[in-house]
Amino acid sequence: MTPQIFGLFSFLGLLDAAYLTFEHFLGRIPACNIAGCESVLTSRWATIGGIPLALLGAFYYLTLLLLAVFYLDQGKKPALKLAANLTWIGFVISIGLIYLQVAVIGSLCLYCLISAAISTILFLLGRRIKVLID
Repeated sequence: MTPQIFGLFSFLGLLDAAYLTFEHFLGRIPACNIAGCESVLTSRWATIGGIPLALLGAFYYLTLLLLAVFYLDQGKKPALKLAANLTWIGFVISIGLIYLQVAVIGSLCLYCLISAAISTILFLLGRRIKVLID
């Protein structure tokens, strides 16, 4: 059941990141219940070389989703193990981005917090998957 849950959270992360990416390229700030999304999403830390971090996040979540689907379809344990091993990347980056929001920007973005929560859940699921596979 853990690989299915892993795939589900990867998909949810992809939806969140893709939404922010589309809004970025449309030049819009998404509706936000926490005052501060605009400050975060228009800050200098929202992009790297003109590429929105949300787009990089979308590629990250898509990679995890494809690896989980590949495992569920083909039963190839190395695919699931790779996905589990990649989760530390999203977890560490999420910690850094939350720090930036709180300590540097002074505002919080609801969508960014959702992504951080999903990354944390994927990291924890990844640890569980590694125990089950090894």
